[in-house]
Amino acid sequence: MALNRSLTILSILLNCLLIIDCGSTAQSTTVHNSFQYHGMRLVSAAGKSFQMGDSAYQNALPLHMVKFTRDFYMDTIEVTQADYTALMGVNPSFFSGDPRLPVERVTWFDAVLYCNLRSKRDGLDTVYRYSLLYGIPGDGCSLLDDLFIDYARSGYRLPTEAEWEYACRAGAGNYQTVDIAGLSSSAWWAGNSGNTTHPVATRFPNAWGLYDMCGNVWEWCNDWYAKNYPYGSQTDFSGPSTGTLRVLRGGSWLSDASVRCWSYRHNNVPGDERKNRNRYGFRCVKR
Repeated sequence: MALNRSLTILSILLNCLLIIDCGSTAQSTTVHNSFQYHGMRLVSAAGKSFQMGDSAYQNALPLHMVKFTRDFYMDTIEVTQADYTALMGVNPSFFSGDPRLPVERVTWFDAVLYCNLRSKRDGLDTVYRYSLLYGIPGDGCSLLDDLFIDYARSGYRLPTEAEWEYACRAGAGNYQTVDIAGLSSSAWWAGNSGNTTHPVATRFPNAWGLYDMCGNVWEWCNDWYAKNYPYGSQTDFSGPSTGTLRVLRGGSWLSDASVRCWSYRHNNVPGDERKNRNRYGFRCVKR
């Protein structure tokens, strides 16, 4: 009797362990599948050129050639609320309820601080150097004193405007018409968003496997904004040396179909109040 009771108890314990193990495996698989698109994609750019700009927009002129001397990696998705919160310890987003949603309501400086923390986490050199910060890091940083951007370093940073446009075009040239069906299959925009952001990588990627380059949230770029591009060919173009506004690219959940996501240029003050910032997010690149 004692032996039978012992065997019965052992059997129950083993079954419980199996149930717990199966539950853990199922949960782990679910989490993994939810973020299966997270990672970076090599953008083969070294020695290549493309025509940057668009005759449809005054501030996207003049059309000019941009040449790259190096390849770069780019995030396949916009930085999610889960990724951002894990590093920054705060989630400034207006839209919430799903960790796969892109983080938004970030200032340009918030995005820079995230890049530096991500570099430190991965044992890479930080690209941005500064002496003092103002505001709440990650939730409204308004200024970084004595900011210096070291493009030679291996860490994460925001893409230059030229890198962003080159990656968004994915080898395609200018287009003159808007294909609404095609836009809705690859982007969350005013015509299908329901006035909210959506989990990343739930529309089709571009030809190079990059998701949400059009729509969902505007993406901060590294460059200062200038009303027009410089004339003549440029190499590893990184924008003006000074300015008051930073570049945003790609359109958002509120953009209409007239915005050609790979050439339309938007801008805002990098550390201004958060008016309309529920449209602003970002993704990272690295050497």
